Amino acid sequence: MRIIGPAFSADEKIAALAAARACIGTPWKHRGRAGLPWGNNVGLDCLGLVGLAIHAAGRQWNDRTYGRDPDGTLLAGLDEHLGERTHGFVPCSVLAMRWHGQPRHVALLTECNTLIHSYNGGPMRVVEHVFDDRWRAFAYAGWAL
Repeated sequence: MRIIGPAFSADEKIAALAAARACIGTPWKHRGRAGLPWGNNVGLDCLGLVGLAIHAAGRQWNDRTYGRDPDGTLLAGLDEHLGERTHGFVPCSVLAMRWHGQPRHVALLTECNTLIHSYNGGPMRVVEHVFDDRWRAFAYAGWAL
């Protein structure tokens, strides 16, 4: 059983994605948890944004600490929270992205084939953009909300 409970209803998916979209423009900050009850109000990182979206849908999110370098706990934590991985990348899901061969980033795949994520590789803030071939090449695993 996944920590966040059964599959999200349509209303919960709308709430989660609306909360993520409301964060567009928020500065990126490693381990940032702005807007969360346990947050530090100094920005959001990719996992903080996913936690905020899940929390906004009324679901439980157990935050974790982690380092900047992959140590194998990202996928294990996502499996524990989100349950079975999807086959392919489905709308309204969480995606793990692989940089330099290792999963080290997460994003929300929306109903409009866009990604919402807090990204430090250029914009240094929460952004939404098309899930194009470039980003598909980074996508490693997915979990339906």
